[in-house]
Amino acid sequence: MKLYKFRSFGDLDRLLDILVMRRLYCAQPFELNDPFEGVYVSAFYPPSNTRYTSMQGIDAQDHSVTRRERAVWEPGLPGEKLRVCSLSASLKDIRLWSHYADGFRGVAIEVEIPAEAPLHLVTYDTRLHEHPVIVLDPHPKAEKVFTMKTYQWKHEEEYRLLQA
Repeated sequence: MKLYKFRSFGDLDRLLDILVMRRLYCAQPFELNDPFEGVYVSAFYPPSNTRYTSMQGIDAQDHSVTRRERAVWEPGLPGEKLRVCSLSASLKDIRLWSHYADGFRGVAIEVEIPAEAPLHLVTYDTRLHEHPVIVLDPHPKAEKVFTMKTYQWKHEEEYRLLQA
């Protein structure tokens, strides 16, 4: 699959690493530019009076639910050691050139990603991923959180390589 990596000439080491060594840099989540990278909403639903409950029947506006923003890359959580490389399927959106190619002074490098690479398509939603806290599954999978972003980033048409 052909994707694009936008780079600045200001970071010549990483640019040459792609062009000469044919390697892509995978950043730690807190190095990425979206302040909500790896952030999800942890939702604790209090026990009900019934013996069996279904998450589908619970109202999202229920005020007895405790919600807390957490980052999946916090120490001890599933994405603590995960690294991320972002690529775009789009070459034409000027915002990509502005944000990632040094304000139109950089380059976009076409990269051929092998089929066996751990490549994930990013999906976009109006809100952060919400994960209900249950005993057997207290935290979401890091891959799930890192492949979901808010709709404001949809123009990036992003794919991600995720590496532990």
